[in-house]
Amino acid sequence: MLYVYILIAAFIAAIWLRYFRDIDVFEREQWLPMVVSFLLGGASVFLLFGLNDWFLDAFYLPLSGVWYEDLLFIALKVAGPEEGVKVIAFLVSFLVMRKHFNEPLDYLIYCSLSALGFSAVENVLYFNSSGASIIVARGILSTVGHMFDTALFAYGLILYRFRYQGTKPWLLVIYFSLAVLAHTTYNFPLMHEGLELVGFMITILFFLFTISIYAVILNNALNQSPYFKQEIVVDSSKVSSRLITSYLILLLIQVGLIYYQERKLLNSVLYFRSELFSTGIIVLISSVRLSRFLLIPGRWLPFKFELPFGIPSVDPIPIERGGGRYLYIKGESYDGLRVHSYFGKTAKIRPLNRKRSRLKGDPSIQLISKHFIAQDLIIFKAKFEEDGQVFGLIPKRQGKNFISEDNHPVLGSFAWTEDFDNDEFIASLEAEDMKIHEWIVLLPEDYIDY
Repeated sequence: MLYVYILIAAFIAAIWLRYFRDIDVFEREQWLPMVVSFLLGGASVFLLFGLNDWFLDAFYLPLSGVWYEDLLFIALKVAGPEEGVKVIAFLVSFLVMRKHFNEPLDYLIYCSLSALGFSAVENVLYFNSSGASIIVARGILSTVGHMFDTALFAYGLILYRFRYQGTKPWLLVIYFSLAVLAHTTYNFPLMHEGLELVGFMITILFFLFTISIYAVILNNALNQSPYFKQEIVVDSSKVSSRLITSYLILLLIQVGLIYYQERKLLNSVLYFRSELFSTGIIVLISSVRLSRFLLIPGRWLPFKFELPFGIPSVDPIPIERGGGRYLYIKGESYDGLRVHSYFGKTAKIRPLNRKRSRLKGDPSIQLISKHFIAQDLIIFKAKFEEDGQVFGLIPKRQGKNFISEDNHPVLGSFAWTEDFDNDEFIASLEAEDMKIHEWIVLLPEDYIDY
């Protein structure tokens, strides 16, 4: 079964290699250097083995069941050394392939891939020793957990180089310490016997909090790209769908292996249902949150130690993010790709209600620029091609906001006065301040009917 587990670990790694390619929208990395960084991360496991044999085993730190001794054991003999070798692998990638590090996101990608390589080798070892029942759980929790932990160090490096222009080197120490702390916090509930009844649930809860922070880290790196273009966005639907589909395939592989080993069909079906409604929910939340980014050039979003989902208020605001009547996943949920694809092209608009419309026919327009009002909601400045008159557009976020099978976006049109050319004025506006003239559908110039 070892070779099967190697292939499964490679499949898990491929899921996340594809993910980083999908979100790297401004200056996409090549496959070869990404794979090299992944392989260096895998090799770092053997460096860890050497450290244990040559150095760490000489220090007697027991996993005794006493909480502070277990905490020290995990921090000094597990989390610290593991983060250390992953960072070494990342630094080797940086030195060997420095020409590929030309935007902040690259630091996060290559650091995460070093952690992904380490996790892949570790996954093979755990699969081989514990069996197929842990494949999906480790495939999401441990794999993403390793990437998040090491990405904290990369984020410290990003802050040092790009936000503070090399003036605060102590950030590297702080963020490496945070990586070790995050790793320790993840492992402690699982390894301390005093928490054996609730430890796994505590780790899952902590993992969900880290998903929120990881999403902000990636978002901030994207926002600082020197290649940033307003017309380019991350296709969140495609990214999340690929992740969810890939993990569903992984679950089917896991159930198939369990059936192969036990030859009990009913048990395999029941196991599939159990995993689908437990680990499956974690996969769903993680996949969606890690695909939603609020792309604003130069913006540093603050960290929020929060769950990646929430419960809508009884009386939600008119423009609501995340969707969902009983539960919503946080992050920018509007599929802006449908609107952004019209930048630099001639489009046409069609009124939803022709009888009440002041528009004549389906006039041709051009999108000029994108702006952000309060709550970081997007509005667009546009102009009619015929007379050059400018006007504003705001995406419809409640109810039916896309039309037809081709998902043509519905937007509200409003008057664009001179005040709107002042960024400070726009930033102070609320969604309710947009006095909508009428709702229109944005269509390709050559579109005939919908």
